[in-house]
Amino acid sequence: VSLVELDLLRSGDRGVLGEAALAAQATLPGEPEYVALVTRGHVPRPPTPRASLFPFWIEKPLPAIPIPIGKGRKELPLPLQPVFDAAYDAGPYRRVLKPYPKEPQSPLPAGKAEWLSGVLGDAA
Repeated sequence: VSLVELDLLRSGDRGVLGEAALAAQATLPGEPEYVALVTRGHVPRPPTPRASLFPFWIEKPLPAIPIPIGKGRKELPLPLQPVFDAAYDAGPYRRVLKPYPKEPQSPLPAGKAEWLSGVLGDAA
């Protein structure tokens, strides 16, 4: 079984993504704020990676990730940002969610908090 996991939490244990994600994350220059893990169920072992980690950060659009289709078939790219935008716009989120009255439990670093304040100020 192939599996695509999105971790959109900025704190806590990423152990739920498994050993492959933790090993891939250890190769990154810094801790990503968010990650997507694509695990290919049809790949028995290297040289093709069984799992790939795709890091992303709050100030950049969500990445496109490859979706495994099956053995011998080309993976299809899935651009996450348009999918996320469509789900947000079509669902109740835009109408229901209000600005948070307080800081999140895992606050953003100062530079990113200022950037987000500017983005949210522009949207209001």
